[in-house]
Amino acid sequence: MTPDDDGDDVERRGGVRGPVSGLLAAVGGLPAAPIIEAGTKALFVELPDPDILPLGVPTDAVLIGPTRRALARVDVIRKEIAPRRGIALLIVSMSPADEEAWAAMLHG
Repeated sequence: MTPDDDGDDVERRGGVRGPVSGLLAAVGGLPAAPIIEAGTKALFVELPDPDILPLGVPTDAVLIGPTRRALARVDVIRKEIAPRRGIALLIVSMSPADEEAWAAMLHG
């Protein structure tokens, strides 16, 4: 423990996310919304009402790029209202073809 460590748990991200543009996500049947951070295992979607989706309930999502789409099963793992408004999603499962399409969207 460091002198500044107060003993509280710290969130550890397993999959690093970074800023992206031009990607959208349609989560749980909602209209497509901008993805503002994404990685291979998690993403952050800008939503006007983060409380519209429950935490921890597996939900279907369509991840949309300029030329590709990927279907995923996601869990809402965090909701934010400030300084940004939206939800953090953990990608629970994807088919191998969808994983390939998602990786191409992230790197391309």
